[in-house]
Amino acid sequence: MTATTFAAAVMLSGMLVWPPAPPHSTQPSPPHWLLAFDGRSTNDVAHDPRLRRLITQQVPKAMTTELLGALGGPPNPLRADDGRTVSMSACMPHACPTRGFLWLDLTTGTALGAIYSAPVLRLGSRALTPTALPAAARAALHEWLADLDAMPGTVRFTNAQGSTTTLAAAPFRPTGRFRPPAGGPSFDCAAAMAAGTAQADGATTVARAICRDRDLSALDRRTWQQAEEVRLGHSTRDARRELVEFHNQWRRQRDARCSAAPDLAGCLRAEFTQQVEALRNWLPRSARL
Repeated sequence: MTATTFAAAVMLSGMLVWPPAPPHSTQPSPPHWLLAFDGRSTNDVAHDPRLRRLITQQVPKAMTTELLGALGGPPNPLRADDGRTVSMSACMPHACPTRGFLWLDLTTGTALGAIYSAPVLRLGSRALTPTALPAAARAALHEWLADLDAMPGTVRFTNAQGSTTTLAAAPFRPTGRFRPPAGGPSFDCAAAMAAGTAQADGATTVARAICRDRDLSALDRRTWQQAEEVRLGHSTRDARRELVEFHNQWRRQRDARCSAAPDLAGCLRAEFTQQVEALRNWLPRSARL
């Protein structure tokens, strides 16, 4: 492919692609090396010079420095999907309310950067447009915002020329996710009660008891919040999955024990107290070796 042909292809497609690089060329290669970081901490790659070059090439200059900084703080696991796309996120060191996110298509070379500091969500890309974001990019962005429990009030998109467009915020607000009320519990009581009418088991017996008792509801939310803090405090996918299974296993055992206990409320209070303490001292298997 000649330089002229490639330039014409870029103009027609509206996005940067990664053509095969001839020997000794300075043309960037597809960043498939990022796949080796799947499931690992974003910090493992955040300071790699290759990622810095990618961000500089693909994210508008107005966002580059802040996004690089935001990806260098307390991290989430890097995620690769189908060997084609990668997403990573973290928060600004010593200023964690500012969060950074990067999505990359390894085939086309396109990227979407995001910085969230409530209630403002800033998006930017040198190749993508706000009206034609890939479905995979939107899905990864929504999942990140949902994990943050973020509700953007203002959304701005910056393009390669540095021009900023204000977008409707509603499409970027996570939907369909239950948000625990301040007084608890951590789950939807209406759904639990509806399930209980069709099937009576230990789980529904416990759920009903929690929903009907204000103190138990508050304890349930506190325990869930502790589990979330511990989960988000670990930066690898394996550690987070291990924590979720640890907490789910406790929940199943709690339901079995307490649903048959003479004092159901007393049993639940003791279980919640013990689990909060267990979560505070929990470590993944890799840290216990």
